[in-house]
Amino acid sequence: MNISQKLGRRIRALRAARVPKLTQAGLARKAGTTQVFIGLIERGEKTPSLQMLGNIAGALGVEMKHLFIFPAEKNTHEQNSPETILQEMQDALIAAKLSRQDLEMLKEITAVFCKNKNNL
Repeated sequence: MNISQKLGRRIRALRAARVPKLTQAGLARKAGTTQVFIGLIERGEKTPSLQMLGNIAGALGVEMKHLFIFPAEKNTHEQNSPETILQEMQDALIAAKLSRQDLEMLKEITAVFCKNKNNL
């Protein structure tokens, strides 16, 4: 898989992780481009300019660097690996733009869950 394909998959994953889900048309409107171009980018058929990457990142509500955090290549065995699940959770949290208070609450819930799981 080349860099354009990885970038396209990453943009699609971040778009789909948004709550509520952002369509290609919605992303295109926010980024100042067309739905067709977003589709071409997501399929890895076109590589956007730096300006357009900035527009897309802004439309997704993430910093541009988050567009280049590619999950490790997965084979069928690794699709449900803890690392893959954690990456998907991180993507969803970034896209959700939770407040610091919400993130602290989620951290506490996770700590309680882990403590209870270890005591079983």
